[in-house]
Amino acid sequence: EIRESNLMKKIKILPSVTDLINGNVTLSDIHEIELEDLLGRSPVKIDFKAIKDFIQDKKVLITGAGGSIGSELAKSILQFNRIYTRRERIIFFNSRKHNQSGLLLNC
Repeated sequence: EIRESNLMKKIKILPSVTDLINGNVTLSDIHEIELEDLLGRSPVKIDFKAIKDFIQDKKVLITGAGGSIGSELAKSILQFNRIYTRRERIIFFNSRKHNQSGLLLNC
């Protein structure tokens, strides 16, 4: 049985066992997990307007469109312009027909 109090606990980043044994850490080194801890770098700020302006009126080829990254990329591009003119095209390419069929149904 999971208690509500257990769900409310915060996840902490702990120093390595070696650092603990060698005394290389302090209590301030124990901290709540941040996005940077998972990424190993600072988060990137995406300029969606610049991307939209760049792809507008262009043909876009998405390779691997049936995979997880390719399908998310396709959905994001479709969100930029809900109504596409004849000058705007998105071409989905995937080596597996099954994955591409699922992509078309999800978009």
